[in-house]
Amino acid sequence: YYDSSTYSTQKVVLDAFNLFSVNINQKFGKNVEAFVNVNNLFNTSYTDVIGYTTKPRNITLGVEYKF
Repeated sequence: YYDSSTYSTQKVVLDAFNLFSVNINQKFGKNVEAFVNVNNLFNTSYTDVIGYTTKPRNITLGVEYKF
């Protein structure tokens, strides 16, 4: 961690954390596939890099069609 008030670096130990995500894909016939992704399933608050916020739970939905 860089401390701009003293122009020096400081050693920082971050707390351990676990993140859980779920990905589900389902094919519908030969050309269509739907998916759901849930990241940070339990909405864990954690620090990955000092000074930066981390992502809360987020969900992605989608459909893919192949020609």
